[in-house]
Order: sequence, then structure tokens, then C-alpha cells
Amino acid sequence: ASRGDAPTVCRPLSRPDAVPVVAVLPLSGIGEGCDPWLGIGIAEDIVAILAAVREPAVISTNSTRRYVAPVDDIPGLGRTLAADYIVTGNVRTMDSALSVSVELVEAATCVAIWAHRFVTSVDRLAGTQVEIANRIGTALVPRIGAAELRRSLAIGPENLGAYHLMLRARDMMIRLDGPSIEKAG
Repeated sequence: ASRGDAPTVCRPLSRPDAVPVVAVLPLSGIGEGCDPWLGIGIAEDIVAILAAVREPAVISTNSTRRYVAPVDDIPGLGRTLAADYIVTGNVRTMDSALSVSVELVEAATCVAIWAHRFVTSVDRLAGTQVEIANRIGTALVPRIGAAELRRSLAIGPENLGAYHLMLRARDMMIRLDGPSIEKAG
């Protein structure tokens, strides 16, 4: 497995007929002078990016705003929010630098599928907040798709819904060989 790939731990699909659901929690603020609204703002920007692509489904920040990291019971929160994946993280101030750390976690297993840390200067924050949220949002979509594909491959096609069958077909089509493309159809 290459760096950044999720482990091969798979769990059964809880809703084989539905797209995955992700909940983005407000990022917690760590350090003196770290404005709590910054973590909320970044979470809202990530939700806006994910909502624009429509896959995965994303829970509104109005429903997640009260769950500030760290969360003690990620599986329980996943059940409460009906979310397959949870995005959590923190914003830290260090001298004149600001560090934003995020983690994508499969809710049922607490397995971290992706994590990344962004560092910028505090005086550049206004210009980089949307850029950081955009980089996070665009990194999450393929990771969630890959995790769902891995999970669907462990299940017979007769037990899959349209979304997971579509993931399998996409995977076959990118092989660009006749038999795989035909099977994808």
C-alpha cells in the first residue's frame, strides 16, 4: 500500500443502496488567541465544497456545530448523525504560524482513512482559509470513494445498491481494456 492509502479493514455496508454520508465537525482551537470561529468557518467551507459535488452526502454544519473535537465516542456520534465518515481536527497557533490538522475517520471502526496538516502564517490566514478548506474538501472525495469501493468489493454484487455498483463500474472502466469495460456496462 502506498502512503495515504487506508488499511484493508472493511466492514459491511450499512446502507448498500445509499451514497456515503460525511459529517464535518468544527475544528477545535488550541493555543492562546486561537479564535474558535476559525474552526467553525473552516468546517463550513469544507461542507460547502462537499455539498457542491453531491457525492458523498454531507451533513449540514447546523447539525454538527455542537460537536467540537475531540470526540470521545466516534462510533456513537456516527450513529447519532447517521454518518459513515467523520472529519475532525484542530487549529493551533504557534508564534506567528497557524497549523490546521484534519483527519477523515470511518465512523464505525475509528480507522483514520486520511489525515493532513496545513501550516500558514497568521497574517496570511484570511487569504488561505478558503484555500485550505478547498484542499481538504477535494482530498476527502476520492478517499471516501476509494474506501467505499474497497468495502463494496468484499460484498457480492447482488447485495449492492446502485451507488456501490457504479463505483465498481468506474473502477473497471479505468482499466481501459475491452473485457473490463464490457463488464462495467
